Amino acid sequence: MAKSIDEYRDLLTVEEVAEIVRIHKSTVYKLIEREQIRAFKLGRAYKIPKAHIIEFLCSPISEAAHPEALFPITQGSEAYAI
Repeated sequence: MAKSIDEYRDLLTVEEVAEIVRIHKSTVYKLIEREQIRAFKLGRAYKIPKAHIIEFLCSPISEAAHPEALFPITQGSEAYAI
């Protein structure tokens, strides 16, 4: 059985965010790079406040959050959306 978000600490790792949101951790890094998930570095590792993940999950889906914005399909030198 999956853990409830309440069972996680207040500061999450990329791996924990991936587990909560059920996406690959490389996608979490892309969301951080695009500033769709707010995070900060503590040493070499990103830390993400749990409140920011709750905010992200409750926010309306913007055009930039769609999978095709993260992973455009490329053909030749042009990019195509899914």
